[in-house]
Amino acid sequence: EGKILVITEVSNWRKEFDFFSNQFIIKDIQFQDIIKKLKETSNDVLVIDFENNPKRLLKSYSLNKQRSEKMECDVVSWEKYLTLNIIRNAKSEHKKILQKWNEIKNLENFKEKLSYEEISLFSILEKDIESLFNSLKAFAAITLVDIAERILEIEKPSVIIMHDEYGALQISLIKAAKKLGIPTISLQHGIIHDDVFAYTHLLNHIKNKNENMIFPLPEKMCVWSENAKQSLLRCAAFPVSVLIVTGDPKLDYLPGALKFFDNEKIRLKYKIKSNKKIILFITENLPLEEKIKIAKTVIGNKEVRVNFLIIKPHPNEKDLSIYHQLISEYGLRDYIIIVDGNLYELIYVSNVVVLSFSTVGVVAMRIEKPVISLNLMGLHNSSLIIKNKMSIEVTNSDELSHAIKKIFELPFSQKMIRERKAFAEKELGTLDGNAVNRITEQIIHLRNEHISSKKINQRLKDN
Repeated sequence: EGKILVITEVSNWRKEFDFFSNQFIIKDIQFQDIIKKLKETSNDVLVIDFENNPKRLLKSYSLNKQRSEKMECDVVSWEKYLTLNIIRNAKSEHKKILQKWNEIKNLENFKEKLSYEEISLFSILEKDIESLFNSLKAFAAITLVDIAERILEIEKPSVIIMHDEYGALQISLIKAAKKLGIPTISLQHGIIHDDVFAYTHLLNHIKNKNENMIFPLPEKMCVWSENAKQSLLRCAAFPVSVLIVTGDPKLDYLPGALKFFDNEKIRLKYKIKSNKKIILFITENLPLEEKIKIAKTVIGNKEVRVNFLIIKPHPNEKDLSIYHQLISEYGLRDYIIIVDGNLYELIYVSNVVVLSFSTVGVVAMRIEKPVISLNLMGLHNSSLIIKNKMSIEVTNSDELSHAIKKIFELPFSQKMIRERKAFAEKELGTLDGNAVNRITEQIIHLRNEHISSKKINQRLKDN
């Protein structure tokens, strides 16, 4: 009675190593193991794929059949719930919003207030704000409010689980669910620290019991660690009742994996000579200018060229031409670009991990690897690993060679490795292989509470 609704993304569908079958499999890295556990207790699960990017729609439809088979439940795209009436309504509402914006931007009082130290912020930001109101995303965000309500009307879930709680569809679903008394639960999906951008809310925006608040919260949020929980309590005004420390389900298999990995076998698989040091370059979703600057700095570096470079592109990064172009330009010979390889295996075999600010850096420290953070444009000063001086920060391209030499010629002391590992353990939480179990228990508990409440209400109504 009452299906479990899972909100995921196509980008979560990746190739991962499975230690039960001893081979790589394609899976939803966020939810597949959770869904498998839910299915063991005969729970009815429906997965909705959501990404606010029209370009991935055709890919999504082509993958859904394969995903349904692998996950042993129905997987559908959010566009399935789109109707002509919803589009018409969104078009009408979007027009009203544009009219309101045009009225506001022409008010002198508004322009005067949008300033700082007598500098007009309006003149600086006008084009950006204008493009925001006129973009397809603005139109899509309006449709999602009605789509969320239609999803719940059709599917009647007993609980909703999502991999974040601040995306456009996610906020719409939480608001709609609160009106119907349907519980929601979200998963932490990146490092959370004090003043992290996604959680800088005003207190009166997140009153949890009022569905009309600007930023409604789920009934429960599963976080990786006590550190993450305390940050949300301290800096984002989360009620303590919302937060549950469960660990990261994606890392459930890591302790076993570290016992399984073999350095020589991994080198042999990727044809890496034993006399070569391995530099793992993790790319990230960055603005094009910064992406090119970082890629040039790494691929053109002389210390990189005399060692072996592994490039691991971000899962959402589809155009790799910049890397191929720079590899050709600089004549790099000892390298490999690995799109679908096991990230943790690559960290394990590497001598140093180079990135900007990714959570992967914390995982690398947990695996006792030194990390270099590329902060070439000064945009990542608030990054957890940079702010806490856990990585070697590189602020210009000339510093990278020195950082690599420092690591290779003077290996990190055991004390430094222990310090960084302890730091990573505090951020990632307990790695005991039971995060999936703890999250599944919370989902089932919320589901059962909802069903019981519905039955009681129905009996009262009948009497």
